[in-house]
Amino acid sequence: DGQLMYGMSKVLCEEFGTCHQSEYDLVRMFNLGSKMIENSQCGRLLQLAHKVEDGLLMRLIQGNLHDAIVLQTSPDEGAPVVGYASTLSVIPLVSDVDSGIGDQLNDLMQPKELSMIDQDVAVQAFGLYRTVIGEMDGIDCAHVGSVPSYGELCPEDSGTYPLAGGRYVATSDISSRAKIALDIRDMRNAKSASKDIYLNGKYSTIDEENDGSKRSLSGMSQRAAMTMGMESTYNLFKYAFLALSDGGGKFDGEPEGEFADSIVNDLYEVGRDSLAIDAAMVMNLWMYVVHNLHDSVKQCQSQSDELALRALDKAAAYWIGDDQDEGIPNGHLLYAMTERIAGKFGQQGNGEAPANAKIIDMMNSMKDDYFLAGECGNDATAFQYLRVIVDKIIAQMTVPLIQKLIDSMQDVNEYAVELYGVSLIGLVAGCSDSVYNGLLDNFVPLKYTDASKFDEILGMLQSTYDCLGVSCRDIGAYMTDVVPECTDISRSVPLAGYVPSTDVHPHAKIDLDIYQIGILMEMGAYEAAKEYFMYGRNSVYEDDESGKDLYRTLDWFASDDRSQTPEYQTFVDYFDGDANYGKTQIMKALNNQGLTKNAPNKSQSDYVVTLLQSMVMYMHSLHEMYRSLSACEDGDDDAGGLWDMAAAYVIGSMEGSQAGGNSDGQLMYG
Repeated sequence: DGQLMYGMSKVLCEEFGTCHQSEYDLVRMFNLGSKMIENSQCGRLLQLAHKVEDGLLMRLIQGNLHDAIVLQTSPDEGAPVVGYASTLSVIPLVSDVDSGIGDQLNDLMQPKELSMIDQDVAVQAFGLYRTVIGEMDGIDCAHVGSVPSYGELCPEDSGTYPLAGGRYVATSDISSRAKIALDIRDMRNAKSASKDIYLNGKYSTIDEENDGSKRSLSGMSQRAAMTMGMESTYNLFKYAFLALSDGGGKFDGEPEGEFADSIVNDLYEVGRDSLAIDAAMVMNLWMYVVHNLHDSVKQCQSQSDELALRALDKAAAYWIGDDQDEGIPNGHLLYAMTERIAGKFGQQGNGEAPANAKIIDMMNSMKDDYFLAGECGNDATAFQYLRVIVDKIIAQMTVPLIQKLIDSMQDVNEYAVELYGVSLIGLVAGCSDSVYNGLLDNFVPLKYTDASKFDEILGMLQSTYDCLGVSCRDIGAYMTDVVPECTDISRSVPLAGYVPSTDVHPHAKIDLDIYQIGILMEMGAYEAAKEYFMYGRNSVYEDDESGKDLYRTLDWFASDDRSQTPEYQTFVDYFDGDANYGKTQIMKALNNQGLTKNAPNKSQSDYVVTLLQSMVMYMHSLHEMYRSLSACEDGDDDAGGLWDMAAAYVIGSMEGSQAGGNSDGQLMYG
């Protein structure tokens, strides 16, 4: 029923494929502003006000283009005057940038008889906005979105931009972003100017034609709540830093969502400038690469290959940067750092470091096999395959962080140990609460002062490799034999003492989905939690039809045919014939409806986690058990595997292999 701009935005975002852009969620921005006022952060509030202003302008442009589409496709007698009203709402801002384009837009949308309306009025309107939108302050053509058949608002880029000697070739203009590498170079070479470059930027220009404003490494963290506030990885890190916060939403005097900036500033304050520069890369820049990878999936979900490719190109630019050759540690960003630390693990000298090789290979696969091939536009499910690839890239991005942590522990450098420890805790916190707290107790604040606990700490870290998506071979052996390469867990690893006869470990990892959904909901990241529920995150299988990896999903567990299970019909009858009763209750909570509407985040989280554990997984484990019974009676060889699956769905992976399990369990056994 809404009549104002928020109501407009909810309708228009569906048409333009921008509903996923949480950084321009108006309600979220107003909530964020309220917190800034409470904390007297007026400078940040001004930045947010500009962001709100940009978001509103995007809605005005979308509204005007929507009306042009109506004029072209299905006009009624009132359509011309409505279209002109929306034109008048935005044309002063268009004319302020280019009066000629403003005049053309005015002429195009002037009210006229229906028979006199240009047959391609919408196509013309898109063309006019495409010409001018790049010059409008604060507006990104990618964020306004597009409507198939009428044209993209982003003008086509000319030429390509090779990174790492052509190892990855961007097809969009990412030159200014790749120049962030030169900021890092000068920060290292001119220590007296290091912090100023960190705070204000130097080479990476945001708006070269107008005010010449610079992109800064500090801004990547300071704007994180706005740009990635609803994304999964960022919220896992925010959750991890809660234990280090003051309870009032602050971490080291700054908003807890700006944890990366706080760490960099702390290191500058204690005179650890070189480590502060490292922190700017492994905290600020690393998370920004992740943000752009997540954005590429979102743009694919909106079926825009062009915008998905732009986001991927940005991620590659921030990972590799300028002044970087292939397979040589001569650059300045995360690619070079990965090459450099790989040398201490016997992985550098025969081409690229393995982590870099895998990251760039997967980026090239996304670019060539999906975006340039038009897969997102042709296949509405393409983004689901990309989610798995992006998560594999993020996993390889953790390899140099783990290697740097091991190296720092061997050097007994307590400042570096703390830095590389906290660079991982967000991911570790999503794997095991006990390991997360154990590592935190040994790293913060500056607790690692001798190597007596090295083996114990390394063992805790290695126990999370499988959850993090890395292998012992990915990490390698430190200095040949100083720290030998570890051994990966067996595929037939016991589940809390139960020894399966088949490989059901991937099935057992569905408990990680439940655990992480709980964390995301507690942090208020409901869209990310819904994404994990609907599309999965940890339990991988090979899709029979495509031969590609996909995730098992709790959504499917909650809606699959379970009629073979005797108890199932009892539940369906109780819930008034709702065959998907569990999913219905969960989706209500994820959409802030039903029983827990407007309840605190922790209450909503506990409610959904309990439903997943005791309603969804209960029935699905019974379903697999009765399938096993039926197979056994039929003499089917699958009976044993189905029984193992039932056990996996009762016990889960987080219980560990020892008899009796541990305190981390998330399923019925725990």
